[in-house]
Amino acid sequence: MNWRAILFFPAVAVGVGAFWFMTQPSEETGSAEEKAPAVVAVRAKVIEQLPLDVVVTGYGHVEPVRSWNAVSQVEGRIVTLADGLATGRIFDENTVLIEIDPRDYEIRVARAEANLATAQAQLQELGAQESNTRAQVLLERKVEGFLQKEYDRVVALVERGSVATSRQEQANRDLLNQQRKVLDLENQIALIPVQRISADASIRTRDVELEEAERDLARTKIFMPFRGRVSSVDLSVGEFIRVGTALATVDDISTSEVVASIQPEDLTDAVLALIKRDDAFALPLRDNNTALAALKGLGFEVVVQQTTSGRIQRWPATITRFVGASDAQTGTVGVVVRITDPLKPDIVQQRPPLNTGSFVEVVFQGKTVGDRVSIPRNLVRYDSDGSPYVFVSGADQTLQRRDIVLGRRIQNRIFVTEGLKAGDTLVLSTPQPAILGQRLTLVAEPDA
Repeated sequence: MNWRAILFFPAVAVGVGAFWFMTQPSEETGSAEEKAPAVVAVRAKVIEQLPLDVVVTGYGHVEPVRSWNAVSQVEGRIVTLADGLATGRIFDENTVLIEIDPRDYEIRVARAEANLATAQAQLQELGAQESNTRAQVLLERKVEGFLQKEYDRVVALVERGSVATSRQEQANRDLLNQQRKVLDLENQIALIPVQRISADASIRTRDVELEEAERDLARTKIFMPFRGRVSSVDLSVGEFIRVGTALATVDDISTSEVVASIQPEDLTDAVLALIKRDDAFALPLRDNNTALAALKGLGFEVVVQQTTSGRIQRWPATITRFVGASDAQTGTVGVVVRITDPLKPDIVQQRPPLNTGSFVEVVFQGKTVGDRVSIPRNLVRYDSDGSPYVFVSGADQTLQRRDIVLGRRIQNRIFVTEGLKAGDTLVLSTPQPAILGQRLTLVAEPDA
């Protein structure tokens, strides 16, 4: 007999007995189903209906509100340029930028003045001629009367046979000649009104010629129409320029504009977030003007920002208008904002000038009235059918599910129109796994 084989059976029996003992349920611990879930610490926050900051951001380039292109209206040689005339220089209003040789235009003015004086003298001469002619008519009529009496006397003598008929014929010729002379003078007087009309027209023509010559003379000096900065110029003294030659371009520095490109949905969400719910469908959007007035009435504060040397520089701005068309490539809409004195440095804030052409960020800031519930968007969960819900802490500090109805989103938050109210405790960090009814230890997070 093999004694080693006999010793193997007791060892197997001991192993089986130990396995059976270990797999039996303990009366003290109970089954896994009978264990109470452990208390889990979670971050939470009590919901409050507080005002919510609404921020919409757009981007664009700084442009002058108005630019002036100096174009020559006369031709000639440049005799004077403003001291230091070059790109980037700033000049005050009414500064003479460019002067063209005025001598040719001074001669034209003198010629026009002489022509006008001649026309005025002709009119005066016509008046004197009329007076003299009328006086001469009176005199010639007296002579005509005398000759008429002489003719009548000669006719009487011829009838008595005292003189020859040839004497009557001579007297008749003398009378007719005098009558013709009077008639010629009267015709001259009748033509004077027509001659005066012609003289008046000549004077008006000479007036226009003088005004044109004076205007051309004035155009030989080109003045700054406003205080501005020269953005382009390429001239030199002695250069001959012709009519229509582009001389310089000047930008107004009193005000600048930025066409801020904004996504339409961002602007729409921000506007509707700032409107009271009762007024949500009363927003006047008939045209750009009423929409602009509504946008201004919502209390948006506008700031233009630019980062320089690691610092964010800010300039206050105002909304002026909509561009009125969407960008064909990006689909953005343009809101135009205006900055006053963009080139004026701020020593206190150590803010540099805001130069034309700078790429800037335009921030539209508003604040809701605080009568709605909003939560962080990342706390919203969705069922397989897309229904949104959140986790909340019940009155007994257990994990509960709450179905909600979502409203407009604002940046990283979203409005909840149904399902949550002020005073509810929102669970910010979900335990893993999330077991409904699980007891919670709430860790307050006021900044959530």
